[in-house]
Amino acid sequence: MLLPFDAGMTEEDAPSTRAFAALLRDLLAGQRPMDAPPVWGDLKGYSLRAFNAFEAYKQRGPDGVWPMIGPIALSNAALRQLLMPGPVVAPARTMVSYTPEEIMAMQPITFLDAECTVQERGITMIAGQPGTGKTLWLVRQGAQVAAQMPVLYIAAEGEASLSDRMRAQQIVTGERIPLQFRTYKQMLNLRRPEDVVMLIDHAGTLGARLIIFDTWAACTSGIDENAVHSVTPIFESLRQVIEAVGCSILFSHHTRKDGGTYRGSSSIEGSVDNMYLLVDEDGVILLKPQKTRDIGKPEPRKYRIVEVETRLNEVTGQMIKAPALLPAHEAAEIDPQGAKKVTGEKRMVLEALDAFPDGTNLTLLEDATGLSRGVVHRAIGRLKEAGYAAQAGRGEPYTITERGQKVVNNLNP
Repeated sequence: MLLPFDAGMTEEDAPSTRAFAALLRDLLAGQRPMDAPPVWGDLKGYSLRAFNAFEAYKQRGPDGVWPMIGPIALSNAALRQLLMPGPVVAPARTMVSYTPEEIMAMQPITFLDAECTVQERGITMIAGQPGTGKTLWLVRQGAQVAAQMPVLYIAAEGEASLSDRMRAQQIVTGERIPLQFRTYKQMLNLRRPEDVVMLIDHAGTLGARLIIFDTWAACTSGIDENAVHSVTPIFESLRQVIEAVGCSILFSHHTRKDGGTYRGSSSIEGSVDNMYLLVDEDGVILLKPQKTRDIGKPEPRKYRIVEVETRLNEVTGQMIKAPALLPAHEAAEIDPQGAKKVTGEKRMVLEALDAFPDGTNLTLLEDATGLSRGVVHRAIGRLKEAGYAAQAGRGEPYTITERGQKVVNNLNP
């Protein structure tokens, strides 16, 4: 059933309102393609809203249109009548206010990652020039969050090299990327309502607490990122995803050619909760805060990109190298095979441990190294953290791992 668009239209209605209603009428009548509503003149950003409203009408009827058109229809009686056949009225809304005590008792802002970068139920943007490690940083933070909760990673750009980058990240950290880190490798366009609905359904099924988009440009194909009316509906869709799924959003974006700030409309900065720039300064990658909503501005964090061997190329017989991102102070301890360099007491304990293939205890390690019990205990703890030593349980023997044996072989070629 077509909506009665002609009823209630007056000459006093704004041109944009008339254009918005006319486009909806044409969509319903099949006179315009469903996949790419045009943008022209006074219509501006209403074209995407019109398409969203049309999709919602097909799925849920007239009541489904309201969340899509928002204040445009709520504030315009003529448009309400155009969109809603019969005596349908806008759903009732209530206003709730709070006392100062209630406001102060509310939960403060929380973050999903240990570095307090990804704000819970917020939108965080990481921008940088090519080669500054945007994807590496996203994978690193995503893996960290996935150790605690499900993460959905939209690999819309650079997916071909993603497997080796994940391998490199595992090698340098000595930890597997958690199974809760799920990757979607096909194209996804936030301009398309059906893609947004698909995203909400899949992320909701996973119970995703964080959705990562790599990159903004690849997931918003076709928009004019310099135009407010083109950018705003994308962030409206992202907020819908946050509300529907109960998640946080993290995305990467490109900077301008000078690298000084992000590329696109100022409304992008206005729409995100936190924004950071990745900047390469003489090989040190700085994560510089540009906007941190409701929290103090932290000091820049320092990283380095390291290349490690990930696998053998069966065609060339050469080892394939891939980059990984590490805090700058840790990167200095990585050798080309990805093993953390072992020096001092840790080296002495690891070499001693290698002499006990069936495992040993602290007393024998003290005797073998000549170190005090406290020093041996501290060193073996750090070797366990690095994945070079293991202990089945409290009181059980300490053993060297396969990874630890490789390090010993590198120490004594």
